[in-house]
Amino acid sequence: MKILSSLLALVLVFHDQVNWLYEINVLPIPSLLTLLMIFTLLIAVIQRGAKLFMPPFFICLFLFLVVSLFSSVNYGHFNELSFLHFVVYIVFSYLLYISFLVGVLSIQNVGQVFVNINVLIAVAYIFFVVFHNVTGTEALFPMVKIYPEHSMVRVSFIYNEPLLMGLYFISALAFSEQLGMAGYKTKLLILGVLCSLSVSSFLLLAVYFSYKLLSSGNRLSIARIWYLLALSIIGVSLLAYMLGDRLDNILNLSDGSTRMRLSMMLSSLAIIEDYPLIGVGLGNSTIEMSKYTNEFSSSLNQDVAYSSNLYLSIFSEVGFAGGSLFMLALWFVYSRAKSLDKIRAFITVLLISFLQQSILLMPLVWYVFVLALVGNRESIIKVG
Repeated sequence: MKILSSLLALVLVFHDQVNWLYEINVLPIPSLLTLLMIFTLLIAVIQRGAKLFMPPFFICLFLFLVVSLFSSVNYGHFNELSFLHFVVYIVFSYLLYISFLVGVLSIQNVGQVFVNINVLIAVAYIFFVVFHNVTGTEALFPMVKIYPEHSMVRVSFIYNEPLLMGLYFISALAFSEQLGMAGYKTKLLILGVLCSLSVSSFLLLAVYFSYKLLSSGNRLSIARIWYLLALSIIGVSLLAYMLGDRLDNILNLSDGSTRMRLSMMLSSLAIIEDYPLIGVGLGNSTIEMSKYTNEFSSSLNQDVAYSSNLYLSIFSEVGFAGGSLFMLALWFVYSRAKSLDKIRAFITVLLISFLQQSILLMPLVWYVFVLALVGNRESIIKVG
C-alpha cells in the first residue's frame, strides 16, 4: 500500500515532466506516468478481486463521453486525441476510487508524500525566485517569465506555469491541514504561493482562506474583524506596489492576455449559441473558433485557440446535454466533500480557477475529485 501510494504521489507531482515529448509529436497521448499508474492500479485491483460498481459521479462522466461521441459525429469531425485524454483521466479516477475503497491506496500515505515533496519544491522555489529577483542574473531554468519593464522575474519549474506553482502549493496546503500536518510546512507552502508572483494565485489563496473562515462556524470578534480588515488593506497595498505595472497590463483591454481571453470566451459563447444541444465535439472548438470574430479577435492566436474558461469550453464542445452532465458530476463531488472542510476549500479554489484556465486534464484535479468521494470513509483523515 505504501509503495503504490508513494508512486501515486510522484505521478501527481511529476506527470508533466515528459511533456517535452509533445513538442516533437512523439507522445500524442496523456502523460506516460498517468498511463503507468492506470496499469499498475488495474493489476492491483484485479488481484484484490474487487467488485466494481458505478457511483453517480462516474455514471455522469461516462454518459458525458457518450454525448461527446454523438456531438463529434453530428459535427462531422472526431478529435481522437481529445477524446482519448478524457477517457484516460476518467478511467484513472475510477481506478483511484476503487483502489481507495479496497485498501490498495491510502489517503494519508499519498497526502504525506505529496505534501513533503511540495514542501521541498517550495523551499527550492523560494530560493530561486529571491535569487533571480535580487541579483538580476540570467535564469537558471527554461521555465521563467522575465518582465524587464516591471523589474520582475517569475520562475516556474516542475510545474509549467507560475500560476500552476501557486495552485499546487495551495493543494498541498489543503492536504497538510486536512491530515493534521500544519506547522512550518504550511508556512513554507504559503510563501511558495506568494513567490509565484501570480495575481491569480494570490486570489485563489484568498479564496481558500476565505472559504475556511466562512465555513468555520466560529463567530468573529470585532477586534479580529478589524485585524483581518487591516491585514487585507496592507496586503492589497503591497500587491499594488509590487505588481502595479503587471496589474495595469492585465486590465489593459487594448492588448495582452486579457484581450485574448475575452476574444476566446466570446467566440465560445457564439459556438454555444449556434450548437446549443450537443456542441461541436471534444477538441473541435479550435476549428470552429476561426469562423467567429468579435471586437477582441485581433489578438487571438489561432495556434492556441481554445477558451481559457473551462466551463465555456465544455458547453461549446458538448452542448447543454454534455455540459449538464459535467456540472452534475461536479455537484456530486462538491456535495460529498461537505465534512472535509480543507479539501472542500481547495475544490472551491479549483472550481473558481476553471473560470480562467482549462486545467481539467491533469492527475491532481481528478485525485482531488476522488478524494472528496472516498475521504469520509477513511477514519484516518481528520475532519473539521
